[in-house]
Amino acid sequence: MNHRKVNVEEITKQECVRILKRIAWKLQYSSKKTYKKECPLIQEAIGRELDVDTVLFNIYLEEILESIPSNKGRYIIKHTIIDGYSEKEVARQLNITQQGVNKWKKKYVNQLRQQMKHLDY
Repeated sequence: MNHRKVNVEEITKQECVRILKRIAWKLQYSSKKTYKKECPLIQEAIGRELDVDTVLFNIYLEEILESIPSNKGRYIIKHTIIDGYSEKEVARQLNITQQGVNKWKKKYVNQLRQQMKHLDY
């Protein structure tokens, strides 16, 4: 057998390198483990916050629409302003003219605008 003499300083260096590599590996493993645990929680919290904002916005929107006394006016505002249908499409759905839809829309947009002014004060 061919045994090589190893210097005590080399053993210490080798041992230190091995220990440092082990520590680095443990830190990397630990940070990955923490990241995998925390990131879904953060994403979930952000998701919940966004969902709460969306729910509150939808409730507010429903309240605004409910403040319109006419079913037809509510339908026109919802479909032309919120859902993005053209006045022509809504007119066809309601079997009225496009000008009729435009008049209803203007009337209730002005009414909603007045309500918003009163809320500001």
